[in-house]
Amino acid sequence: MSNRNDEVYIAEFKENIDGLCNTGYKIPLSDKITNPNLETVNYYDYHFLQKYSAELGNLASDFQVKGGCAQGLLTGKVQVSSDGGKFVEVLYYDGKGQVVDIRKLQVGKRQTCIHTDYSYTGKPTRIVTNEYSIINGSKNLIVSQIQENEYSKKTDKLLYSALSVNGKKETIQQFEYDELGRIKSVSRGGNVGIVSYGYNLHGWTTDINSRDFHEELHYTDGVGTPCYNGNISSQLWSTSDYGQVRGYKFEYDNLDRLKEAVYGETPSLSDKQNRYNEKVLEYTANGTIKRFQRRGRKDNGEYGKIDNLNIKLNGNQLLSVTDDALPANKYSSFNFIDGANEQTEYEYNGVGALIKDLNRGITIKYDNLNNLRRIDFKDGNSITYTYLPDGMLIRKGYGEKRLSSKLRDNVSIIDSLTTNVPGRMDSADSLFMDKIGMLVTGNTEYSGNIIYRNGKLDKVLFHGGYCTFNKDKNYEPVFHYFTQDHLGNNRIVTDEDGTVEQITHYYTFGGTFNDAGLNAGLQQYKYNGKELDRIAGLNTYDYGARQYFPSLPMWDRMDPKCEDDYNISPYVYCRNNPVKFIDKDGNKVRIPIENQRSELLSYTGAYFQQGLNVDKDGFIFVSDKNIVNEKGSKIYTDNLIEAIDNKELTINLRIAEKVKSLGKTISVSQKGDGATYYINEKEIGSAITGEKHVVYDKNNQPLEQSPADILMHEIFGHAIPKIINADYSTGNAIKNENIIRRELNLKERFENEDKE
Repeated sequence: MSNRNDEVYIAEFKENIDGLCNTGYKIPLSDKITNPNLETVNYYDYHFLQKYSAELGNLASDFQVKGGCAQGLLTGKVQVSSDGGKFVEVLYYDGKGQVVDIRKLQVGKRQTCIHTDYSYTGKPTRIVTNEYSIINGSKNLIVSQIQENEYSKKTDKLLYSALSVNGKKETIQQFEYDELGRIKSVSRGGNVGIVSYGYNLHGWTTDINSRDFHEELHYTDGVGTPCYNGNISSQLWSTSDYGQVRGYKFEYDNLDRLKEAVYGETPSLSDKQNRYNEKVLEYTANGTIKRFQRRGRKDNGEYGKIDNLNIKLNGNQLLSVTDDALPANKYSSFNFIDGANEQTEYEYNGVGALIKDLNRGITIKYDNLNNLRRIDFKDGNSITYTYLPDGMLIRKGYGEKRLSSKLRDNVSIIDSLTTNVPGRMDSADSLFMDKIGMLVTGNTEYSGNIIYRNGKLDKVLFHGGYCTFNKDKNYEPVFHYFTQDHLGNNRIVTDEDGTVEQITHYYTFGGTFNDAGLNAGLQQYKYNGKELDRIAGLNTYDYGARQYFPSLPMWDRMDPKCEDDYNISPYVYCRNNPVKFIDKDGNKVRIPIENQRSELLSYTGAYFQQGLNVDKDGFIFVSDKNIVNEKGSKIYTDNLIEAIDNKELTINLRIAEKVKSLGKTISVSQKGDGATYYINEKEIGSAITGEKHVVYDKNNQPLEQSPADILMHEIFGHAIPKIINADYSTGNAIKNENIIRRELNLKERFENEDKE
């Protein structure tokens, strides 16, 4: 290592010294560094284990390995959590460099052992996870998990997944795929039933169907305004507890930002309209919401405005919010609570994280990695968060609530309730709970997919659901399954016997309906599958990297990867299009489909692999022909697709109705934010076959090109480049594409660069 004077110091490892942060490494600077704080130390051999013999104690043999590791692979990691807890992790590899065994120790508390078997192609086929409590150096088994996966020999796609928890085995997922490799249906364990999926020709999800939940998504049809760019024009859903269809129709602005979500019931959405509307009346240029309205059920039982927000900003950050609508109940609705009337109601630290919110009456502290450390409420509540240096949340604790006489009327003391009911404790741990059944005091611990409440096993999460443990049947595992919509929102929770346990309905921006659904407090994983924290009106979803507050809606911290969307405020949620996009971890906006390229390929690039087709109404779809023209269009196209993928652009293409007056002419023009195609009915055959013959442009000049060639030129040469940069909308198409590739630092693969 070196100092500011460019003096180089050699770190020397010695067997019999503690060294810097107990690593065994000694450098001259060690004498000058007093009381260093160990956060993370990575190791690439196994000699470090002897340095932690005191922590390992009687468990040392579990972590030892003969021989060394000379492959440069990470062999171990020691981390200290934000509350001072020490975590030791050791990794072991097979001959292919695949991790086959992991040993994790939370010193003085728990040990986790994970073994993984792999297929020939490197897919995990069997994962065995055992978690033990550590009491006086001895191990006691808490949970044993075995997950078994089977993959297709032809496609390597997952066919089957079974999970055994403490000896009870369930087939949690069994997949069926269509001929294009998309998920057709998923069979789940017990008596839960099948979830089936439908798609349109573009690969966009059109329907999700199960016994208790049905969803329809409309793009160019339905009751909303048709959208040809992948935006959803209307959404319909129904659940087994309610005899009527619910839904939204959506309106967007010219930047694809959501303007309004209009609620209704019946397939036409003509009944009980406007009950749960959300409307954005004004955006800033970079997408921050300035005026926002929300409707819902009020305390008097009537439906109307529960939010009418005017938001003042300091740049991209909140300054103050006023709400002149009569609020609904604080603990039952997701409406905004206007709890302050100050010129400055929000404050941020130097790295753009929210540290004060006067409306919710909270102050927030972070650790040196900008992870949440503590939230203090003005009414005496508090929440503490414990993270590992790598950003993993391991503990969340709730402080004691100071009850006022008014609040005490809304609170009950829970006695003799089993820990097997999520969010509830044994009588010995009687806790105050609010009206919706969420914990007010206590703590939650996270150990991988295993969740503890107040030190007691609460649930085991798995893909598609979770496991609880029945105290009345010797803690026998009980499997519960999620039924999700196209955004991964947990709509239905069903137990293994097929009994519906929870139903949740959502506003467009993620809040839950306050008067509809079933058993809201059963489990806390809801919108996008994220954990919801409603303690004392916090009302946030934990996405990992950030917390999302759907009432405004806005993130609490800047986007860690905001340079990817430099023209959008780093506090904006999902580019203000939460109907179409998701953000799985608070780091990256995605389209919730298997092939994230499909939105681009569906309208444009697919025919270079499978051929171009045009239906009788003049709309493009895919056939099985291959079209590669004489200029090397496939190479050209692949490069541009790569560029688009890197920029994560949304392609807006408008396909106009066929124009019969043009006679034997195909005319394609680029204008606005996409391309407009005028395809005569007589030319459909030529577009399908891709044959070359004389066609005429809009100036009636002959062109020795097929309709497919012309479409390719206009789309990839002009329309898409303009979306990337308006300066690239005209001129030589190939030159435009290569300029873009150079700007994105893409590998040069087109040999005839800048040539006609």
